[in-house]
Amino acid sequence: MEALLKDLRFALRQLRKSPGFTAVATLTLALGIAVNATMFSLVSGFLLQSPPGRDPNRVAVISSVNPNQLFHADAWTVSVPNYLAWRKANTVFEDMAAADEDRSVSLGRTGPGQPESLHSAAVSPNYFAVLAAPPQIGRTFFDDEDQPGRDHVLILGHDLWQRHFGSDPLIVGRTIRLNREDWTVIGVMPKSFRMLGYIPQLWIPLTINAADQSTSARNSRLCRVSIARRELRNAV
Repeated sequence: MEALLKDLRFALRQLRKSPGFTAVATLTLALGIAVNATMFSLVSGFLLQSPPGRDPNRVAVISSVNPNQLFHADAWTVSVPNYLAWRKANTVFEDMAAADEDRSVSLGRTGPGQPESLHSAAVSPNYFAVLAAPPQIGRTFFDDEDQPGRDHVLILGHDLWQRHFGSDPLIVGRTIRLNREDWTVIGVMPKSFRMLGYIPQLWIPLTINAADQSTSARNSRLCRVSIARRELRNAV
C-alpha cells in the first residue's frame, strides 16, 4: 500500500511539472470516456433492446446451424419442415411462432397517400400472442387466417399508420391495395412494438403450402422462417 501511495505522489508531481501534457491527457481521457459512453448508449438502445410485449425474459429466438456457412453459422434461419416438426414435438415451450421477416410489398395509392414499396413480415397467426403484444387498435390474426381465401388481412405498424393513413382511428375494417390485391386492415400495433433489425411496416399471415412442407424444402433457403418461442412457466 505504501508503494502505491509513493507512485501516486510521484505521478502527481510529474503532472504538476508538465501542465501542457496534463491538459492533453485529461482531455484525451475525457473524450475517450464520452465516446465509449455514447457508443454504449447506442448499442444498449438499438441492439440490446428487450423483445416487445409482456414478460420479455421468457421469449427466445431459435435459429439453426449451417456448417457450410462461415459467418454466423449458428444463426441460420429455419426451414418450414423443421419448424413444423419442432412445433409438433415441443414439450419445453408454451408456444412457438414463425416469421418470415424479409419480404417487401407494394402498397397502392390510398387517398392522399402515394404508392410505395414497404418492408413487411409474414407471421404465423399466433406470433403476437407468443410475444404477448396486443395491438393498439383492432385485433391480431385468428388461428385460421393463414389459410388461402382467409389470409388477405393485415396489421399496420404504428409509423405507417401515422405517415400514410394520418392516424385514422377508423382504419380497422378498411380495404387497401397490396400487391394489386385487396387486403383488409384488422389492427394497428403500438409505437412501442419494435423488433431488432429491420422493423416491418406491416404484417400479413404466413401461409404454408404443400410445397413448403415437402422433404425437398428442408434445406431450401426459399422457405426460411425465424422462430420465436415462449418458455413454459414451469420449464427448468
